[in-house]
Amino acid sequence: MNTNKLAAFFAEEQPDFIVYLDFVPGKSSPQRLLAALHDHLEAMEAFDRKLASCLSPGAKVVLTLENAKEGSIFLFIKTALESLDDDALKQGEFKKVVGAYLVKAKAKALDYLNTRQGIGGKHELQQLSSDLRGLAEETKVRQMAGYRSLPPHELAESLAELANPLENLNPGERIGMFSDQGNVLFDKPMPPVPPEAIMAIARERVLGNEVTLILMVRRPDFLGEAQWEFRHQKKKLLAKIADQAWLDRFHAGEISIAPGDALQCRVYEEYTYADDGEVVSEYRVIRRVESVIRHQSFSLVQDE
Repeated sequence: MNTNKLAAFFAEEQPDFIVYLDFVPGKSSPQRLLAALHDHLEAMEAFDRKLASCLSPGAKVVLTLENAKEGSIFLFIKTALESLDDDALKQGEFKKVVGAYLVKAKAKALDYLNTRQGIGGKHELQQLSSDLRGLAEETKVRQMAGYRSLPPHELAESLAELANPLENLNPGERIGMFSDQGNVLFDKPMPPVPPEAIMAIARERVLGNEVTLILMVRRPDFLGEAQWEFRHQKKKLLAKIADQAWLDRFHAGEISIAPGDALQCRVYEEYTYADDGEVVSEYRVIRRVESVIRHQSFSLVQDE
């Protein structure tokens, strides 16, 4: 790739990064290559969301297409940070700082993939997770420590999603990412990552359990696309509701939720533990809503 041409593209278009697709005229299948590019870009956006969650659990990230060049295809991509739950991150030029972090982290992860032709082992993933956390800390968007590390099994899942679309590259075809952090080109098929490889990394460190809880509703999700915010044991708790039948009734207006109401529900909780026994991530989903408990039933409960 002509470095002068790349430099001109960055100077003219000023993208956060460029996604590159090279093909063999008259031979490459457009359906196959464009499907691979689509899945690779979706994996990039999903990885960005995980990376942004290391700074703020409520961060929402989308990739936007600013322009494209013909010949070999150059897509000029911007990172749009649409929301952050943490008010502390909404000050100053946080979008610019976080966007630069996401580009650095993606470039590092893609280079890791390209160097190994696979997701690597547990210790390699732990080192990559540590490196990505270091990049998060370099942003200094938080005044205090609080940057989350991606657990190795989450990182392995993201790497697999980035790698698997590149399985069917033919000779002469390339997919890559160009940025001010360096260029990463995949010019040969990437071996697919089997699900059991990811499970082997996570199996010994993930524990799950289903419990019945009463959760005070703080912020419902009226669109059906996000987590609900609850209060439990005087702490904020975020969880998505997977009980689709109940959700359909709620969104249709058949079930009302008023301030101070609570849900009695079956909740699946999952905790990921580091080697030293510390919890590095947690996940929960409401599998079934059993009943709505109205505020009047909690006259002795104070929601602080």
